[in-house]
Amino acid sequence: MKVRLSVGAWKSGADDVTRFCLPSLLQDENVPWLLDNGVDVAFTVYTIASDAQHLAAVVESTVKKLASAARALSARIEVIQNAEQMTPSSLKHHWIVRECEAGIRERSPILLSGADGFWGNGTIANLAAYCHKPGIVTGAVYMRVDRAGFEQLLDRYRTAHGDRPISNAKLVDVGLRCAIPSLRESDADNDTNSSFHTGGSWRRLDERLHGLVVQLPSQTMFWPERSDIDFLNVYSEGRPESLDHMWQAKLIAEGRWRVMASTDLAFLVEPTPADVAARQHSYPCESGRLYNDDFYATLPHTLANRCGVISVRSEPFLD
Repeated sequence: MKVRLSVGAWKSGADDVTRFCLPSLLQDENVPWLLDNGVDVAFTVYTIASDAQHLAAVVESTVKKLASAARALSARIEVIQNAEQMTPSSLKHHWIVRECEAGIRERSPILLSGADGFWGNGTIANLAAYCHKPGIVTGAVYMRVDRAGFEQLLDRYRTAHGDRPISNAKLVDVGLRCAIPSLRESDADNDTNSSFHTGGSWRRLDERLHGLVVQLPSQTMFWPERSDIDFLNVYSEGRPESLDHMWQAKLIAEGRWRVMASTDLAFLVEPTPADVAARQHSYPCESGRLYNDDFYATLPHTLANRCGVISVRSEPFLD
């Protein structure tokens, strides 16, 4: 089996990839597990010309760290041409379409990660094991967290445990401690909350277990098809919401969509600056929303995702 791991990293992301994404992907049960279990891994960093030299050194260092693996990591830099003329949405569109073309050509599933995505240990192994069957797309829970708070907790963990991998359950604990305000305000055990607008409805089951209804799980690992490229070329450029909404509707209609309904299977956090969270991810709280699991966008794909309850389990991150 071959798996393509692809990271989009440009501008501020060129530094984030070494702070967040790569350290999490290099945990024992992520990329090293794939290599040690006979999976061919093609690792590609998409970037722009001004960041290429810096990221080339990062990729070279990554290859050296994995030199003792059972199979060598295939890693490369892909420079997006004419990037200075592109919007952020166009850059993302170009990255995803190019990866889909490569995945179809090589008959392999793809995992896409932002430069600031931090993956729990074991998530990549679980996704690859499940995606061994062609033709499916996995959706999973991710959590936006306050960047400054996450960095502080990550530093505390590293001080206490060094490079010890961070399990999904421990990463959930970290995430819950520094979730952005709109996620904390989606607690449906409170009468006044913002779950109707965020599409995520948290319910505490016990001290370490939550049930989560989420209308828009994030695409993680997927097998691309030619129809995906056709769709993306028509709908995605300049319309970021199409990746969350319209693409999911297509995948569900085609019977390809699978939700990893437990954070023990797959989980990641996305460190987000406080000003970005306030500007782009802030939603009003409303009263009368106790135990709410409705979402303002009552569309076929949101209703389909609403049918499942996702298990969110945490363990104390410093234990």
